[in-house]
Amino acid sequence: VSRATVSVLDGRADVTIDVEVTGARPCISAIEDIGFEAALYVEDSSKRMDKTAEVTEMCNRFLLSCVFSVPVFLISMVLPKLNVFDQYLQYYVCGVTMKHWAKLLLVTPAQFGVGWRFHHNAYKALARGTANMDVLVSLGTNTAYWYSLCSILACAASPVLRTPNEFLETSTMLITFILLGKALEMSAKGRTSQAITKLMNLAPTKANLLHVDAQGEVIKEEVIDASLVMRNDVLKVYPGGKMVTDGEVVLGESEVDESMITGESLPVPKGLGDQVIGGTLNGSGLLHVRATRVGAPHSAVFPFSLPLAICRRIPHTLLASLRPHRCGHLCTLSEPHCWNPAWVVGSLHIQRDCFAAL
Repeated sequence: VSRATVSVLDGRADVTIDVEVTGARPCISAIEDIGFEAALYVEDSSKRMDKTAEVTEMCNRFLLSCVFSVPVFLISMVLPKLNVFDQYLQYYVCGVTMKHWAKLLLVTPAQFGVGWRFHHNAYKALARGTANMDVLVSLGTNTAYWYSLCSILACAASPVLRTPNEFLETSTMLITFILLGKALEMSAKGRTSQAITKLMNLAPTKANLLHVDAQGEVIKEEVIDASLVMRNDVLKVYPGGKMVTDGEVVLGESEVDESMITGESLPVPKGLGDQVIGGTLNGSGLLHVRATRVGAPHSAVFPFSLPLAICRRIPHTLLASLRPHRCGHLCTLSEPHCWNPAWVVGSLHIQRDCFAAL
């Protein structure tokens, strides 16, 4: 033990140990020997990885955006084709038709209400000297909205009746489609989190620990929490039971169903010296397994059991696969058909800042 910190108020102790020498079980036994009760703190990963609230929030934002964007789409594209509504849409109020006033009334709350998160995130990104997708969305929607607003006000102030040159539907439709993409992305993340949680729950919560002497004879059998298993512990796996962690068979023969990892439906024969994977299902034989890989993705024990290692690597893999897309829309500025000096200089600066952020 290299360091120990105890908080009496919340009843928690943080202990730093050398996992090559000892483990959590001896520490708990030592604490209990001096008259205290102790248990290993295990984080509830199912709550941490639950994306239901985030998916619901993003879907609600998308639906709220549709409340404004769908009427704007109908006013711009559908209703002008129906002559029965044309007389109402072309009615002039203050020098501008009702069609443009109605679109402005619908787009404004969508631009600054539903789309506020994009403008807020864009401001924070620009304050840090970086550019991301929120900057692109905010720039595009604000350009379309403010240009259209100026055009409408100019026509309203003009003594001659003119048709404003506006692009209000661009703003609200862009926000709606971006929110749709965000909602689909959050939904995919939620399904991934559920799959990771199910994979982590495949491992049993209890383990049958065998205490053996120097000759390898079993002295005592004890049922312990699976999180307290240490490397080189000998575990008994009964027929039909699950492997607590990755290990090596030291006694017995059986068939193990490894379909949850390999996808192979046929059981794999296991005997003395064969490797087994945590969470896989034992067949009809009794096995004694020496633990070789234990620990959880948030613990300091290494190496991890294979299912837990998979769960640990999935978020890093998703992040690595998404990183290039952060500057994908910026890098296109340097393509040959965009070789304008101003664009090229701007592209070089933006790409440099983007890759620095990565």
